[in-house]
Amino acid sequence: MSVQFTFGNEEEFLLLANKQPFVMPLNQLRAEPDCPAGQWSHEAHQGMLEHATPVCFSLQSLHQHILQSRAFLTRVSQSMQLELYCGGTHPSLDWPALQMTRDYQAVIDEYQDTVKALTLFGMHTHIGISDHSLLVQVFNALRPYLAPLLALSANSPFYRGRDTGLCSYRAMQFLLMPRTGTPPLIRSVQAEQARIHELLQRGCFHKAASIWTDARLHPLYNTIEVRICDMQTEPEDAAALAVLTAAIAIWLAQQLAKGQQPDHGDDWLLREDRWQAARRGLAATIQHKDAAEAVTVFWHRMLDKLMPLLQQHQVAHVADTIKAMLQHGGGAAIQRQNMKTSQQPQLALVT
Repeated sequence: MSVQFTFGNEEEFLLLANKQPFVMPLNQLRAEPDCPAGQWSHEAHQGMLEHATPVCFSLQSLHQHILQSRAFLTRVSQSMQLELYCGGTHPSLDWPALQMTRDYQAVIDEYQDTVKALTLFGMHTHIGISDHSLLVQVFNALRPYLAPLLALSANSPFYRGRDTGLCSYRAMQFLLMPRTGTPPLIRSVQAEQARIHELLQRGCFHKAASIWTDARLHPLYNTIEVRICDMQTEPEDAAALAVLTAAIAIWLAQQLAKGQQPDHGDDWLLREDRWQAARRGLAATIQHKDAAEAVTVFWHRMLDKLMPLLQQHQVAHVADTIKAMLQHGGGAAIQRQNMKTSQQPQLALVT
């Protein structure tokens, strides 16, 4: 294929000092001699820190940048005696006691307590495709893969000191916000931009990025941004998930180039899959037109299909990481097991 692909990834972290949110001075962070490339920024609540990788031109580079940023932030946090948390939700923080950052004042004014309660941490993977027609086709074809990605990444069973009974509480709580959940089919880049412009003109929201569906066509970068995944505690799991997401997009583009028409999924079944993934994680069953399938079976089958592509891109090792995640049941299962044995969910990279 002559089409150019680009990749990127964003991760949302939580920093605490003496159990209280710590606002990392960005200038100090960037001044560190080994600060990795990319963009560091503060997020909605104090203590939330986001890192976005630079634009990557290979799956190898994407994998390496994620591991580098994780290693860097772990070292800096350790040197500053901070706690670095990596998961879809913090298990015990009580959101009414947290302060929002000033940069989000317009968002607070618009969404009130719905946004104040969202002490949630996600991982967003970007896929750029130079052919805009193909970009839209891949976006639509990705919809049936969003719930399986959620099931694989589910890492937020605890919230405000309680076991919520869900494997990804983050995924369900985020539905409090408008313009979230399973994305609709899109017709073209131009049609999507026109729709966003119309909503801006009506005053429905104050910036184009205020569409937060599980995947979206990014209004500024014209990338596919897959937003469904919880943050991962283990760096290798995070890097493998990002590469897996990008690899699926490449594979779908290859199928389209061969003239195969992928299933876009039925909206009702996709929403049901999303719920099952959030509720049960890797124990979920997902629906197809003809039958139901355990999500673990789905992923083993997909890894077989993706292996030639992963080998070609020299990232075949991520399949072993994904298989290990499938075997141990995912982040939510590990958190619950740790809570049983030590009364502490395993979310902290540095304590």
